[in-house]
Parts: sequence; structure tokens; C-alpha cells
Amino acid sequence: MKEVAQRVFRKTLAAIDVPAALERKLARNGSRICATDATIDLREFETILAIAFGKASFAMAEGLVRVLTPEFPSRAFSLFPPRRRAS
Repeated sequence: MKEVAQRVFRKTLAAIDVPAALERKLARNGSRICATDATIDLREFETILAIAFGKASFAMAEGLVRVLTPEFPSRAFSLFPPRRRAS
């Protein structure tokens, strides 16, 4: 039973669309981006650079770039390569 539960848990985690979840959490209205209770006006910054780390870092960086572009060119660095999805 424990092995079945672990397998279901791993498959559920693999199915989560991290970039889409990040896009939902970072609401953008024009030049303003809202995350929880913080609002940041992106026009105040000359350069936007994000550094992500951890297992989901590539997917998080991808989601952030989707939120920012094309109006706010940005660079995001991940310490892990993208994870390949099982077919």
C-alpha cells in the first residue's frame, strides 16, 4: 500500500504545470506585478534578473519569463536543466 501511495504521489507531482501555476500566482496589470500582498512596478527597474534553484527551478523561471514578456525583457537562470516529461 505504501508503494502505491508513493507512486501516486510522484505521478501527481510530475503532472503539475509549474509555469502555469506561477503565472496564476503572479498577477500582472500593465507594468505592475502582484504576488500575494506585494505589488511591484516593473517600470522602476532597468533590468530584471531572476535566479531560481531547486528541482522546479527551470519551470519557475519559465513561468516568470512568460509573465514578464514581451513588454519587460528579462533573464532567468536555473541551476537545474529542464525535466523531461514521461511520454
